[in-house]
Amino acid sequence: MLYYKHHSGNGGERAIDTLFQLLIPIEMLIVNLLIIDHCSTRRYGKAVTYTILGCVAILLFTGAFWLLSQFFGIGEGNGLFIFFGCLLFYPVLLLYDLTPQKLVSIGCSAWVYTFLMFSLSVHISRLFPREDVARNGFLIQSALYLVTYTPFYRFVKRTFLHIVRNIPPKHSASLMWTSLCWFVALFALNNAMLYEDFTAARVAALLLLAVGIFLNYENIHQIVTNAAQIHSLETLVYYDGLTQLRSRVVLTSDLNSLVTREIPFHLIYFDLNHFKTINDTYGHAVGDEYLYFFAQEVKKRLGEKGGFYRVGGDEFVCLFTGKNPDEFLKSVSGLPSRLPQSKVPFLGVSYGVSHFPHDARDIDGLMDTADKHMYAMKHPAITQSGTALDSSFAETTNAPE
Repeated sequence: MLYYKHHSGNGGERAIDTLFQLLIPIEMLIVNLLIIDHCSTRRYGKAVTYTILGCVAILLFTGAFWLLSQFFGIGEGNGLFIFFGCLLFYPVLLLYDLTPQKLVSIGCSAWVYTFLMFSLSVHISRLFPREDVARNGFLIQSALYLVTYTPFYRFVKRTFLHIVRNIPPKHSASLMWTSLCWFVALFALNNAMLYEDFTAARVAALLLLAVGIFLNYENIHQIVTNAAQIHSLETLVYYDGLTQLRSRVVLTSDLNSLVTREIPFHLIYFDLNHFKTINDTYGHAVGDEYLYFFAQEVKKRLGEKGGFYRVGGDEFVCLFTGKNPDEFLKSVSGLPSRLPQSKVPFLGVSYGVSHFPHDARDIDGLMDTADKHMYAMKHPAITQSGTALDSSFAETTNAPE
């Protein structure tokens, strides 16, 4: 059963009916071209672009209206006229700075929107008297555009345009086929609902919906894969692979956040004593264990009172957000004298402290103050611990197996 046929009244009524039948696809075309124009960069000025598109559209619709009226019939709600819009592909490609794949993606997404509005207007019109169905269809379609165009345009600008501009070239084909599939599925579904005996349209709609679902899951799979890769890269950038502490990048970000919000904190700069000697005496593998041991012990003692970061080979920084770091520093100074289940001695650590905002109100000033205090502590410690260091190595070397 057809949705509706030509008006059966007098010549004037038929002319009005034909006018509304023409206004429906013209309105759709204008909306489609507006969306493409918003999503693309013109190669020429507005006047040239719009004049050429207008002339081509007039020729296109004149030919489309004649062909449909002669061979298929118009005013049936099947939306066949929309396929004549494909003939605008090459003019649009010449007038806008777009690749063919991006044009198809944008065009199909615009068609999905405008054809959905058309299909809704067709089926809502069935609730009203059939005599004025073309006029009702046009008025309903116009009302739907008035209600939905602004939200849809915002979606296009905020979401879809971002996808089109930033999608990697190897995935742009997937976006194109997904957009095309949803458009053709919507066309088939509209005709399946329109014609009671059009079984082929129902089958096509179901198949295309299945393909669309499959393509969507493929796209989701790619999104999840990319998210996992991004997470891996973030882990490499934001965390130290050896000690599992936060990196210098995160330290800079956290410092900026605390300073900007003017939250008082202590910056504590740690430097391991004699770490080069550990590496030279026991090897770099043991040196790695040494760093990991120190990092985990300090992190355990710090708890929730701040953040701990590795900023260099044997250099670490703590942002202490508690009230007083004295107890924390006392616990760090009392770390075990040897690594667990090992003969390797722990040779201590030197540190310097600065306070925001008392010592400085900028990051460089805080780091410089803490660094100076650390070196003031480190040099006497190195001088006084020479004998103890030698005896620790001797004890380790001469210990029974």
